[in-house]
Amino acid sequence: RAVEVCYKCAYTQFEGLPSCPLPSDWQRIVRQKDELVAQLRQGKYVDVAKLYPNITIIRGRAQLTGGRSVSVNGQSLTPGKIILATGAVPWAPPIPGLKETGFLESTDALSLQALPTSLLVIGGGAIGLELGQLFARLGVTVTILEAAPHIAPAEEPEISHALTEYLTDEGLQIHTGLRVTGVARASDGCCVHVERAGKSETFEAEQLLVTAGRRPNTQNLGLEAAGVKVGPRGEIVVNEYLQTTNPDIYAAGDCIGEPMFVYVAAYAGGLAAENALTGPRRTY
Repeated sequence: RAVEVCYKCAYTQFEGLPSCPLPSDWQRIVRQKDELVAQLRQGKYVDVAKLYPNITIIRGRAQLTGGRSVSVNGQSLTPGKIILATGAVPWAPPIPGLKETGFLESTDALSLQALPTSLLVIGGGAIGLELGQLFARLGVTVTILEAAPHIAPAEEPEISHALTEYLTDEGLQIHTGLRVTGVARASDGCCVHVERAGKSETFEAEQLLVTAGRRPNTQNLGLEAAGVKVGPRGEIVVNEYLQTTNPDIYAAGDCIGEPMFVYVAAYAGGLAAENALTGPRRTY
């Protein structure tokens, strides 16, 4: 939002208005974002839970141990019902050299202590495009690399075409229909090797951001021990009532797979809680 305000001031449609310079204190913008997130987390979750004497927050790593049993910090709990709401985590494809070279995830990109001069983004979906536009508006040279024939591949082709024109006008460089074959360090950052139409190409930038999607956060939860089935991408399988293959365990949010949107997750969480407490009645 801060960058959007600055961008609209810098590129006003009114010729008589002066344009404002790019922000001079990126670190302060990041700190303000962190302060706001912490304030919301405390005010909308932790403080709200304190108002209810029958809600207890236990901090620690939980693991299902079979049936209705849960282990947290060595303590064994046996609740009447369980709801899994573990969300999702950024996913990176198995590109040769990617792990060794290092890269940014979406959270890392929004916590950089200094703006890079250039940024390569692997993945032209919603997250990659939004972050790419943000950094481009801050004067960073941004290049989007997408394997599909067009960016925003999950949307209609007309939307992707319009977005390509819009973002290109803002200065982003967009390349589609390519396959990333490797990543390596360069003297001033990193380089990404790709193949497109049978030809090899190389892109270089100071920073590399990977936004190739997210995967359900379901590893090491003890799902197998509890008889909870997962799908091919690790998503928890649920029925129309958000009930897992263990009838005493429900799941909601990004951990059950697409669509991964905050309002969908909040809605599903309410349904899962109601069904867990009153019986499987309301359908998702």
